[in-house]
Amino acid sequence: MLTISREADYALLLISQLKKNKELTPLSVMIKNTRLPKRFLARIASKLAKAKLLKSREGKIGGYSLNANWQKTNLFDFLLIFEKHLDIVKCSKSHYQCNFKSICSHSQSLRNKIHTGFVNSLKSMTLQEIFEKGQLNS
Repeated sequence: MLTISREADYALLLISQLKKNKELTPLSVMIKNTRLPKRFLARIASKLAKAKLLKSREGKIGGYSLNANWQKTNLFDFLLIFEKHLDIVKCSKSHYQCNFKSICSHSQSLRNKIHTGFVNSLKSMTLQEIFEKGQLNS
């Protein structure tokens, strides 16, 4: 089964929490609201800030808030922040050397139809659309 990582899933949860508050939200508040471990949530927030989806400020009055561009980020680019690969099958990568290439009759179809459709679908959906359509409760 194809699933996203817990880290990517929790990153969406973090965004849904920050979406509710226009001001800086301290990490401690997000920990209280989500009940996620501090180190794990801090690592997720750091990755989102590095990807320019979050603004961060250190110190007593510090915290995190959403950058204006978060809404325009497509799901494919968002998932790549947390996932090493977004492949349905290993052979979808052009440089992959398959031991069964000479006898395989399905890799071309998987690569051309399913993988391409999967990637295009992720690229066509923005984070804003996901939250607006109620596909993720906020």
